[in-house]
Amino acid sequence: MISSANQSAGSRPVAAGDTPWARLKEFLLSHRRDIMTYEPTNETGIHLYSLGDWWLAFDRSAHRLCTIFPDAPVSVFRFPDSDTSMTMAHISAASFRDLVSARTVRTIAPDHIVIPTPMLSPGEYRLWRNSKLEENGFIPTGMTLVNKQMR
Repeated sequence: MISSANQSAGSRPVAAGDTPWARLKEFLLSHRRDIMTYEPTNETGIHLYSLGDWWLAFDRSAHRLCTIFPDAPVSVFRFPDSDTSMTMAHISAASFRDLVSARTVRTIAPDHIVIPTPMLSPGEYRLWRNSKLEENGFIPTGMTLVNKQMR
């Protein structure tokens, strides 16, 4: 079980000039390998990563998280050397505590947990992902994405 005693990478003291954007960028760069390892084949869990007062989920995990928290904010980003965009949803630490209070949780690292879920529906995931890409200014075109503003 995750507790407030766990000191995650995202809950380190904030340095002068350190912005939420800088912390997110640092987090993404340091956790990229984990995210890219788990999410493409993630069929049965919500992988959540701590970033201070927020818990982040990516792609398939983000979809599942949004089925529980439909109002969870979703962003789209792309790693510089990747041609595939990723979705990211986040919830507050309070929502996280509510989420894990009655569920089995597997700890991967102090700042990375997995909540088991039923099998993912590929069709539902694709529809959700495409809608989030479009909402964020991207048009799904097969395997690549085109930013609407670049057309």
